[in-house]
Amino acid sequence: MDWSYNLGEPALDLAVVSLPQTPPSVLVLGERSIVCLKDTGSLRFMKKLEYNPSCFYAYTARKYFYTKILGTPNVVTSLYYYCTSTL
Repeated sequence: MDWSYNLGEPALDLAVVSLPQTPPSVLVLGERSIVCLKDTGSLRFMKKLEYNPSCFYAYTARKYFYTKILGTPNVVTSLYYYCTSTL
């Protein structure tokens, strides 16, 4: 099934994260936020950022997933965001 979601800002990066026995999630890095969508297109969560990221890397460990957000145009930054809820 096809679906769409209005982020309200341009998407900079996209990743699909899946864990065993759970449906996959779609992570979208926007200009000022990270949005996590269910595989059905509904919102799982959204995290607002206080800076402009350039890219991110999403990975899983055990029953949680993590994202590493890298860089801004003005300052080199590395931030690890840990999702405290399971997918």
